[in-house]
Amino acid sequence: MKNNIYYRLRRFLGLRAFAIRELFSEYFVIVNQMGTAHDLYENQDKLKARIVMTAHSIEKGLSLKNIKLGYGKSKILMLMNDLNHYYKLFNDKSLVVFCLSIIESYLEYNKSHDIEDKDILSAYDKMKSVLTENGEQLDYLNGGYFITSREKIHSYGKIDYYNFVRNRHSIRNFTGNPIDIELLNEALKTAAYTPSACNRQPWGNHIFLDKQKIEQILEFQTGARQFKDDITCVILVTSKYSSFFGGEYHQPYVNGGMYAMNLIFALHSQGLGTTPLNMGFSAKKLKGLKKLCDIKKDEAPILLIGVGEIAEKLSVASSCRFKFKEYTKYY
Repeated sequence: MKNNIYYRLRRFLGLRAFAIRELFSEYFVIVNQMGTAHDLYENQDKLKARIVMTAHSIEKGLSLKNIKLGYGKSKILMLMNDLNHYYKLFNDKSLVVFCLSIIESYLEYNKSHDIEDKDILSAYDKMKSVLTENGEQLDYLNGGYFITSREKIHSYGKIDYYNFVRNRHSIRNFTGNPIDIELLNEALKTAAYTPSACNRQPWGNHIFLDKQKIEQILEFQTGARQFKDDITCVILVTSKYSSFFGGEYHQPYVNGGMYAMNLIFALHSQGLGTTPLNMGFSAKKLKGLKKLCDIKKDEAPILLIGVGEIAEKLSVASSCRFKFKEYTKYY
């Protein structure tokens, strides 16, 4: 009887001690990496996140059904001030192009309705002058808004998505042949269109093609041991803590998870096999993986994805799905 009580007490305390240790580790990561207002101009990623958030709030205003003329002046002037600081500190011209393309759309829309703000126009012209310093072309960074139609959206959206997702499986039978990098790049290009909070796009990809490195990484993730020799590519998806503020401490994982799922489907669309590998590691084990993969402290590891060429004939797990009505409520 005494031994039974001792065992139960040890188990009770042990489980809670483990949970507390993990929570403390997560707490210090959030406190140290999500940043505060006083270090905003010292942290490139943090300042960039605020600039992108502010720019997107102006961009969203242009997509509304009823656009309020002259809206957002204070935000735009704050954006220009932040952008000026950012460019002086980090010399990142791409972000200047990104933001000014949005402000240009804003100015053009208001001007078409005979509204012109001299303060915004002055700040815009001052910031635009940095783009004449060299002939670098960044035409792909076109923000603002554009006109589309329900017909066009439907024409691209009407695919057999049900069978597309139903025939994506976690592959455990690969050929072991090297993957075509062009297929990988096409998938990465597609996954970039994943939605994110205020268009912050906090994700990152660490792609490993070296066989020795892949084997070292998969030793951390024991679920792939039986077929790791045939995996020829591993992608570690990460998400930046510094892209978020205050109560957004869950958002690195939410946005990173959305990107990881979209990347898996994008790889599937290119005919590549994937298997998502669980990252439910202890803080100590996660620290070891981050060191092995040279992951920055600011990056939250989201998911490991094993990628490879699918075998000609193979078995896959049925992985039956519960009926959606079992976990869905209508209100």
